[in-house]
Amino acid sequence: MNDLGNMETKFYLRSVLGFYKYIQPFWFSGSILYEGNEGRNAGIFAFRYSTKNYDIFLDALLEENYPLSYSISTLIKAHKNINIILGYNTSNMVFSAGIIVLSQKLRVGYQFKTHPFLGNSNSLGIGY
Repeated sequence: MNDLGNMETKFYLRSVLGFYKYIQPFWFSGSILYEGNEGRNAGIFAFRYSTKNYDIFLDALLEENYPLSYSISTLIKAHKNINIILGYNTSNMVFSAGIIVLSQKLRVGYQFKTHPFLGNSNSLGIGY
C-alpha cells in the first residue's frame, strides 16, 4: 500500500474460478470472484437458451452482504436483418428495450433504458 497525500492505493489479488458448458441449445457459465478480506466476494451464474427465433438469457449475481439479484432478457430474431431486445434487472429495477439492425458484417443498435433514480437513457451502438 502506498500513501500519496490524500490518495490511497492498494494492491490485492483477485481470483476468478469459473466454468462454461454448451449443450445445444443450452449454455451455462458461472464464476466465483474472490477479492480477499477487503473486497466483495461474488458469484455470477448465467444461463442461455437459444432457438432459431429467439434467445433467452438469465443471469444471477450473488454478492457478499447484498441480496441476490438477477436479470432476464430476450433477443427476438424478428427478421434476418432485425433483432429486438427486451430486458429487466432486479438490482436497480431497470427495464430496457432495443433494436439491432444487421447488414452483412455491420451492426447498428439502439437501446432505451428506464432507471428509478437516474431516469431514462438512450444508447446507440455501431459494430463491425
